[in-house]
Amino acid sequence: MKQARRNFLVTSVGGGAALLALGMLRPVGVYAAQFNGSAAGANNLADAYKGLGANQMIESKDIFIKAPEIAESGVIVPVEVTSKLVGTSTIAIFVEKNPNPLAAQFAIATGTEGYVNTRMKMSGSSPVHVVVQAGGKYYHAVKLVKVTEGGCGGSGGGSMIEKDFVVEPVKVRTTMEADLCNVKLVLNHPMESGQRRDARTGKIVPAHYIQNVSATLNGRKVLDAQWSQSIAKNPFLGFKLKGARSGDRVTVAWVDNLGNKNTTDAVIAA
Repeated sequence: MKQARRNFLVTSVGGGAALLALGMLRPVGVYAAQFNGSAAGANNLADAYKGLGANQMIESKDIFIKAPEIAESGVIVPVEVTSKLVGTSTIAIFVEKNPNPLAAQFAIATGTEGYVNTRMKMSGSSPVHVVVQAGGKYYHAVKLVKVTEGGCGGSGGGSMIEKDFVVEPVKVRTTMEADLCNVKLVLNHPMESGQRRDARTGKIVPAHYIQNVSATLNGRKVLDAQWSQSIAKNPFLGFKLKGARSGDRVTVAWVDNLGNKNTTDAVIAA
């Protein structure tokens, strides 16, 4: 379909402080416990499924995972998920070989397509699992991603930058195609896991990562995302809305583990 309309960032409010760096993946105890309880804190796939409540799953050909077969670096690995299952209400993404497999969970509201697009950190080659809840049942699909260089090795982001973290507006782009609105977000954030050692000082860089992202359309909740430390630095998030029109207002809000937060409004242009 031909692109008809586009829109970018309009207004934003927020504030906070922390340290910049790129995250190294390891289990993180108390921080993980804040993300979806036992599922987020689980250090193996079986326990993560159990914590999510997905004890029985149905293999589905209606879940499509788009990710590179070979990723040159595990620092940023794009993963796109489409669910064609009727009544899709949640999409959860797991990286099996990461220390905490549950990477992200998305609550999909009525009127929102069963689609999410994000970028993750991977400690090495791993199956990427997707669990979709639809109609009260859990469905499963998996894709193997081979990683040439892991996103968790060495000191990763180099020396820690000793300055205040500045909250910046979310970059929002919307593209209207008929009655479908493609929403793409870029959030400026270090997504630091709390386990990486600073290359210069040898000290642990404090954990600092976004835990929740929510989006509304004209005040109605359309998406709620719970993220872990497996989401890559300066996170990207894409989703699709049905029935959106020119002049509608998309509002995006996020909060991190240190209490920093931001709210950004964008109006869909003609």
